[in-house]
Amino acid sequence: MELVQNKEGLVATLTVKISQEDYAAKVEKELKKARNSFQVKGFRPGHAPMSMLKRMYGQSVLMDEINSLLVKTIEDYEKENKEHLITHVIPTFDNHLPDIPDSQTDFEFEYLAGFFPEFTYQVNDTEINYYNILFDDTEVEKEIASLRNAFCTVESVEEIGEDCFVKVDIKLGEDRILQDKTILTSLIPDEHKPMFMGAKVNDVVDVEIRKAFTNKSDLTGLLEVSSEELDLLPETLPFTIVEISKNKPAELDQEFFDSISRKDSIHNEEEFREYIRKNITAQYEKLSLEKLYNDFNDILEEKANITLPEDFMEKYVRFAQKNNENENEDENEEEDSEESFESLMKVYIENTKWQYIEKSLIKQYDISITPQAILDKAKELVRERYGYGTIDNPAFDVYAKYYFESEENISYVIEQLKIQKLTELVRENAKLNVIDITADDFYELVKQKDTENQTQDDVLEIQEVQDVQEIQEIQDAQDIQEVKDVQEIQEQNNQE
Repeated sequence: MELVQNKEGLVATLTVKISQEDYAAKVEKELKKARNSFQVKGFRPGHAPMSMLKRMYGQSVLMDEINSLLVKTIEDYEKENKEHLITHVIPTFDNHLPDIPDSQTDFEFEYLAGFFPEFTYQVNDTEINYYNILFDDTEVEKEIASLRNAFCTVESVEEIGEDCFVKVDIKLGEDRILQDKTILTSLIPDEHKPMFMGAKVNDVVDVEIRKAFTNKSDLTGLLEVSSEELDLLPETLPFTIVEISKNKPAELDQEFFDSISRKDSIHNEEEFREYIRKNITAQYEKLSLEKLYNDFNDILEEKANITLPEDFMEKYVRFAQKNNENENEDENEEEDSEESFESLMKVYIENTKWQYIEKSLIKQYDISITPQAILDKAKELVRERYGYGTIDNPAFDVYAKYYFESEENISYVIEQLKIQKLTELVRENAKLNVIDITADDFYELVKQKDTENQTQDDVLEIQEVQDVQEIQEIQDAQDIQEVKDVQEIQEQNNQE
C-alpha cells in the first residue's frame, strides 16, 4: 500500500494506492473466520465451498477490508502531520466507497488535505494600551456592605420600615382570606410606601393595591386571581400584618472574617479592609488583562497576514455539514442554509486563523501547559464560581471533584489556561502604554468596543463552526486523561 502526496501551495492531493497483496490474505482469513455464520442454501453452516462464499460474500468482505486500510492510512497521516493540518483530510468521493468491479484488484482513492502557512510573530515589537483601573475607599465600603448583606441573618422587627419582609393576610371578600402572603417593602413605589410604614403586627392596613403593586402580573400572583378577576376587585383591600422581619447585616467580627477568608487569617477591621482592597484590585486587574488580551487579538488580526486555502475550507465545511446533519427535504431550509453559508465561512475562516495564531505563539514561545497547571487553573475557576469563603469549605473539594467528571469542563479549563498564558506573554514582553482610568470610564470603553464588534449572527455562526471544527485544539484527549491521572494521584496522597 502506498500514499502519494502531491502538494500545490497549501493544499495536497493524497492518493492512496492499494494492491491485491495488501488485502488478499486478510480477506481470505475473514471469509474462513465467518464461514460458520454465512447462510448458503443447500449447505449446512460451515460446509459451503469457499469458491461459492467468495462469489456471494467476497465483495462485501473486500470492501470492509479496503475501508479499514483507508481509515488506518488516513489516521496515521493526520497524526504525523497534525501540527500543520488545518483540519481533517477529506475524500474527493462522497465518503462512501464507490462500486468496485469484480475483476478489479488494484485501487486508488483520492483525498484532500489543507495546510497552514508558516507563521511567527514578535510580541516584543507590539505597542499596546494597558488600562490601570483606579478605585477609592468608597468602593471598598460598598463591597463590605454587599458582603455583610450576603452573610446576613433575618431578625424580627416591631414595625414596618425600609427593606422589610412583611407577611400578611389579605381579605378579598367575606368568605375568602389569603393567609401568609409575603410582600417586600423595597418593591413598593416610594410615593406609596407611607401606607405601610410604621405598621405593627396585628395592625390592619387598607392598601390601594393598584398603586402599591404596579406590576399587574405580580399583583395577580399575590392575590391568586386571574386578570379578569383582578379588574372586579375594589381599589382598596385590607392587609392584616402577621409578621415583620428584616435582614440584619453581618457584624464585623471574627466569625464573619472567617467566613470570608481562611480561618484566622483576618483579625480586625483594618486587615479586613486591606483584604477587600486587594480583592478589588485583583478583580480590576483581571478585567484589564481581559481587555489586553482582546486588544492583542485585534492587533494580530490586523498585522498577521495569514492566507488560508479558502476553496479547501469551503469543501471541508460542506463535507462536514453533509455528514453530520440529518437529511432534510425542505427546500426552503436548504435555500436559507445556502444563503447563510457565506457568512458562516467568514466566521469559520477568522476563527480558524486565530486558533492557528494562538497555537503558533504557544509553540514559538515555548509556553508550557502541564496537567498540573490545568488542575490548578480548574481549582481557581471553581473558587471564582463559589466566591468568598471557598477555602476550608468542604463543598469546594466535592465540587472540584465533580467538575473534573466532565471532559467539556476540562476542555474549557485548558482554553482558559491558554488565554492566561498568552496574556502573560503579552504583559511581560509587549511595549505597554499604561493608562490610569476610572471603573466607569473603563466599562464605557469596553461597551463601545463591544458595540463596534457586535454582529447579529456571530454567536449562532460561531456555534455552527464549532460543530464542524474538530481538529483545531492544542490539547487532545490524552491531555484530559493526564489531568485526571494527576487528580487521582493527589487524592491518593491526601488519603494517605
